[in-house]
Amino acid sequence: MTYNGFYDDNLEFVNLENIQIVGSMNPSNTLGRHKLSTRFTSIVRLCSINYPTNDQLQLIYGNYLQAILQQQLPNHKIWSSTSKTNQLALSMIHVYDELRTKFNQDEHSHYLFTPRDLTRWCLSFLRYDLSGIKGDSNADSLLEIWTYEACRLFKDRLVGNDARDKFDQLMDKTLRSDWSSSALSALRDSYFVSWVNANNRRTLPPAGRLLSRLTTKDLTPFIDRGITRYRSDYRDTDVFLFREIIDAIVRCDRVLTSPGGSLLLAGRSGVGRRTAVGIVASMNNMKLYSPKVSRSYGIKQFKNDLKTILQNAGVEGEQCVLLMEDYQFIEPTFVELINSLLSAGEIPGLYSPDELEAILSPLREDSSQENFRGTMVQYFAQRVKTNLHIVLIMDFTRPTFTTACQSNPGFFKECAVQWTEGWSERSLVKIPSMLFSKDHSDEKGLAEKFTFDDELAKLFTYIYHSMDTKYHTPRRYLSLLETYRQVYVTKQTAIIKRQKHLKSGVSKLNDARKVVDDLRRNAEYKQKELAIKQQEADDALKQITKSMAVSIDPKCQSKQTFEENRFF
Repeated sequence: MTYNGFYDDNLEFVNLENIQIVGSMNPSNTLGRHKLSTRFTSIVRLCSINYPTNDQLQLIYGNYLQAILQQQLPNHKIWSSTSKTNQLALSMIHVYDELRTKFNQDEHSHYLFTPRDLTRWCLSFLRYDLSGIKGDSNADSLLEIWTYEACRLFKDRLVGNDARDKFDQLMDKTLRSDWSSSALSALRDSYFVSWVNANNRRTLPPAGRLLSRLTTKDLTPFIDRGITRYRSDYRDTDVFLFREIIDAIVRCDRVLTSPGGSLLLAGRSGVGRRTAVGIVASMNNMKLYSPKVSRSYGIKQFKNDLKTILQNAGVEGEQCVLLMEDYQFIEPTFVELINSLLSAGEIPGLYSPDELEAILSPLREDSSQENFRGTMVQYFAQRVKTNLHIVLIMDFTRPTFTTACQSNPGFFKECAVQWTEGWSERSLVKIPSMLFSKDHSDEKGLAEKFTFDDELAKLFTYIYHSMDTKYHTPRRYLSLLETYRQVYVTKQTAIIKRQKHLKSGVSKLNDARKVVDDLRRNAEYKQKELAIKQQEADDALKQITKSMAVSIDPKCQSKQTFEENRFF
């Protein structure tokens, strides 16, 4: 700007004529911004644009709501009234002001609330199924949707239970004072998901897929089917459903089923974020990509992976999910490329001119049919930004987390931030019984079933809470439970084997004793028979002896008579 030109790569000076440079940026005290050089600001004209005042905000969003509700709920008894829509806009602005007062960037860098959030809040009504409340004569049904969307936009990004409790108190106070409603308490067992009205269309509606209300009981069968598909398509792993996992799945579904919806999932290791994203991708027929990092993986391989993803999203029109975790950002350039994708839907210099021409050729007809006004590169970037959903899974305890987010403002600007620190005490107690209630088999087919009570579960939570903060993560808790299970299985298997061995020995002894008892009884029976036979034999012998004695006496007498007569 000073010399009306610049030197190109060949060190040839290029003059700029009839070109005006207009820059738009946030103040230097916001995320990812740095002070500009005074040499630069001295030669440009500066125009500062502040946020609208509350009166202006009420006028803007009152008109927003009036147009949207007139379209969604025509001739409604309450919401067709301009005064009611203005009152709803006033309630939104009150919540917005209170949030900016109670939660600021001095606490956490992502506590940046702007009128963009109010715009998203209004436009979200286009996503919800309002067919069931067209004939309602009260305002509670719509207020429940209004409250639910506020929780997703604001509450999900708050850090800690205390901050979330403050938000609940703020919403409850606003609802009761402005509307005499208890909509917040009515949402305790309600979720809004896209699966009820799901179809096989690859393209998403302009506002996103329609969200319908379900209870936890009605929601579980849908999630079970999604888990089955996820295990079949991606990872064969056990998924246990409890409050935090269900919440994560539903929240990811809401964001990923909107055009260009991307997520920044900040949390601790093992909290279930990757599983939730995988289940949602399976349930919505989205292609899930995650770089397979190895020792030889570098910027070249990462760019090749990005080309494949952009081809599917920008040319094929597929709904794609790019999942990036902390360990996959092995080079700082990776973060910059992702930020560029989030902000503009393209990466400058990724394609050579020949590659770009081959990619853009199939899109010319679609561009003309849609009457797109712009270059083919812009059309390709728009399709990428609409069809590609980027999910960043990051550990907020890492020193690089704040630096990466502040130096890449697209992370907070383009992503829906969801802050998950861990699991509730109730879930921690519930997980062991869910894990150990399944049958497990060892390599020799020995099956065992765990019996688990609340007292033992509380003992595990006590051990978990006694860990050092550095290791206080859900993954460590699961590792503790899995280690216990393995030790339990090993000990139980050894006991079962020894028990079987002892039972086998005892069985042999019992069999031998039974044989001995049978032989003894048989011997006693034979002995009795022998005694009877012996008695019969003795009786027979006596009879024979007697008979013989009788037969011998006449012979002796005859012989004696013969001897006597011989002398005469």
